[in-house]
Order: sequence, then structure tokens, then C-alpha cells
Amino acid sequence: MPTLITPRSRGLSLVTALTLSGTLAASTPVSAQAGPARTNGCIRSIAPVPGATDTPFGITAGPGGTWYGSGQFLVQVRPNGRSRSFTVQHPEVADVGFMTTDGIATWFVDQAGGYVGRIDGAGHLTEWAVPPSDAGVSPNGLIVAGRIVWFTDSTGNRIGRLDPSTGTFTMYAVPTAGGFPLGITIGPEGDIWFLERTAGKVARMTPSGTFTEWGLVPGARPNRIVVGPDGALWFTELGGNRMGRITTSGHLTEFPVLHAPADAGGPVGLTVGPAGALYAALFTIDGPDYVARFDLAGNVTHAWRVPGALILATSQGAVWATDPFADTITRLRPQCRAPEGPHGSSPAGMSER
Repeated sequence: MPTLITPRSRGLSLVTALTLSGTLAASTPVSAQAGPARTNGCIRSIAPVPGATDTPFGITAGPGGTWYGSGQFLVQVRPNGRSRSFTVQHPEVADVGFMTTDGIATWFVDQAGGYVGRIDGAGHLTEWAVPPSDAGVSPNGLIVAGRIVWFTDSTGNRIGRLDPSTGTFTMYAVPTAGGFPLGITIGPEGDIWFLERTAGKVARMTPSGTFTEWGLVPGARPNRIVVGPDGALWFTELGGNRMGRITTSGHLTEFPVLHAPADAGGPVGLTVGPAGALYAALFTIDGPDYVARFDLAGNVTHAWRVPGALILATSQGAVWATDPFADTITRLRPQCRAPEGPHGSSPAGMSER
């Protein structure tokens, strides 16, 4: 059964309840700058705003441009390349993580502080505190469907539902203990699909809280999940160096990543890019790193060397990547052909069931 929590259900004072369930304020931009950039015509790397308590991580399209999170800052990069940043409401503990958009505002999680937040194009900021669990709270992936926000709580091993109009959370326990839910999206039929990194599973939850889980190849370490151009759910498997695909009827296929550069790592970030193609970040701790375009058989059709690329988003007709290691944000225009291209690799077995 889900745990239903409202602002008043825990005997909190009104002030505390309002603080935890969301307050509205106009945040003041702390900077407005173009920032130095490096470019080769196809790929443009942008230095982040100074003074952040952590490096860039989450990124998304949003009102007025591309938005990314860096420590206590939410940063908007406008189409003209200039940026402005906003400070979250709890900067002393903030670590802005994954982000998404509903087409009107930018939504984000503060993984360290345990908040889900929203900021509009004018900088009006709202944050809601995620209800605690015995294991702790660490909101991670999130997606907006209609007026409802769905998110994963990795540490609490829960799927969260937030109704922003009331500030009410409903928390659903993931059936597999210690599953560590991470990436999340909404499927074509309205169900919630997510990945369990530690358990090595892809899972579906109906809006009423009924779960179905599928096991992946051992050591898969699944990360991000999206609805692909074919209507199936596609996801990355960093540990197994595979791309996963599952239909809404539950037909699961795991493709080995083929034709990637020989020195590329496993896929992490994932986005549906311009013209509806799949793009994944191929990442290794020591580099080099790539952004690769995939066909619907899981093969790399082109790869661009993008140092440190980890998390991806599609915005302004381009694929954007954050590099939390070199502290940069990169814009890739896929229609521009960089020197890197398909590379051969030794085939491995494809898992299908």
C-alpha cells in the first residue's frame, strides 16, 4: 500500500508544513553572463557559472532556453548563448540533480536536500520536501505527466507522486528490497517505467501502484530510460555495455553496443534527439567519452568525441551534455558531421526474452 502524506498529516506546525510542502518566491538571478566557450563548429563547450558548490549534472529543455543544475544554482542558457542563474531555496544543503520540463516550467530534484522543485521562466521558484523514510531520502529521476510529478527516491527505494496543486505526496515502495530506482519516464499508455540500478531490473508501475519487474543480464547497472521513436521503452546499461528495449507488452531485448569507438565506455545518459533519433553518452572514468547516435537495432551509427559527457538532454535543436568532472556544459549539433564516426567492435551476444 502507498504511504499518503499531506502537509498536516504528521502533526507539523503550519509554518513547518508550508516549508516542507512548497513555498512560492521569486528568486533573484545571481549572474548574467555569456561565459567562455570552446567550439569546433559542431561542438561548443560552455564554462558554467562561477561559485557553484558542485559541478553541473542535470540538464533539460525549459522555458526560454536550456536549463542545467550545478550545486545550489539553476542556470538558464538562452538561445543567444547568454546565461543567468538562480539560487535554490535551501542553498546550504543543495545539490541540484536531474531535471525535466512540462513545457511551461523546469522541474528539478535537490538530491542532497531532499526536495522536488519547479522554476518558471521568470524565476519564480517552488520547492517541496520529499517525505522521509527509514533509509533516508534521495530524489533522483523525475518526469511530469499532466499535473502530476513522478520521481524516484533512490535511497528510500520508492516511487514518489507529487500533486503540486495540493502539495500532497504519495509514496510507493519498490517491491525489490534495495532496488535503488534511478531513471524514470511515462510510457505511451500512461504507466510509469523506471530502472532499478542495484537490483538490475526494468520495472513498470501503474498509476494506482501495481508493479511489474523484469530482470536484466547480470551486472547491467541500468541508468536512464526514455520512450523511443518506435514507441518502446529504451534504456542504458552501463555495466553490461548494452542498450535495452522493452515494449509495453513486456518483450525485452538487450543489445550489445556495436560499432562504437574502440575506446568508448558504456552508455549512461540517454535522450531522443533532433529528428527522433536515440543518443546516448558513452562514458568511462578515465575517458575518452562520446555522444553516440543509435539505430533501432542498438547499433552506433555515428559518434562524436565529447569529453566527460554523462547526462544528456535535447534542447534548441541540439543535444546537450553535462560533464561533472571537467565542469562544463556541451552543445552538440548532430547535423554537423564531426571527424569521429562509426567504429568496428567485436560482436557480443544479444539477449532477448
